[in-house]
Amino acid sequence: MLFSLPEVTLHLQAFQADDNDLFYRKVIDEFYAKTRRRHARYLLLRDYRWGVALQPMDPQPGTPSTLESSALRNQKKAFRSGYRFEKIEYNNWLDDIQQIRRSTLIRQGPVASHLIEQPVQPVTDPPSRSCIHDYPFFGVFREGSLVAYASCLVAGEVALIEHILGHADHQDQGIMPLLILGMKEYFRGHNPQVRWYGYEMWFGASESLRRFKKKMGFRPYKVNWVLN
Repeated sequence: MLFSLPEVTLHLQAFQADDNDLFYRKVIDEFYAKTRRRHARYLLLRDYRWGVALQPMDPQPGTPSTLESSALRNQKKAFRSGYRFEKIEYNNWLDDIQQIRRSTLIRQGPVASHLIEQPVQPVTDPPSRSCIHDYPFFGVFREGSLVAYASCLVAGEVALIEHILGHADHQDQGIMPLLILGMKEYFRGHNPQVRWYGYEMWFGASESLRRFKKKMGFRPYKVNWVLN
């Protein structure tokens, strides 16, 4: 399967970050360096090259969507239950983020101890001056409380989910499909250069997480990363 993966070339457009805060050029360079490193377990492979979980923002005409109907049903269930999606200022919701992190000790495995034991720290990311590179945060709310959140790296032609968590007490209400599909629609409207939407790696994820990614429309790809 590894050598039969569909292949895509993604441009990070790092040169476009020269007019932005230096923070964003640093983030792009660090991510590109990660794609050049050897995989921690499979030393013959480069990290973030084989099996990146991706989906096109807008499939080619005549190409069926990979999004499964159950994902849309879950999203509608969340809407009917009073949940809403929006972009957030991370530092305004530190207490709610702490509650989300501490809502369960097991997710796709044991939760990292620092997420449970250490207080949530505010971020110091400067605001981006460009739609081409950004590091936004998003959330799902119900009755004024944040119940799920995610951070994403926008880098040229790709938007990558980097961190995503939902409150364990709300997981069966469709909050994660609402969050993931909401972010895709946000990027489609605010970052027109983004052609691909990503959710970490396919290989190495648990079987249940791969099923979830498949339901949400992601598939494994081989990626050629271009810095400039």
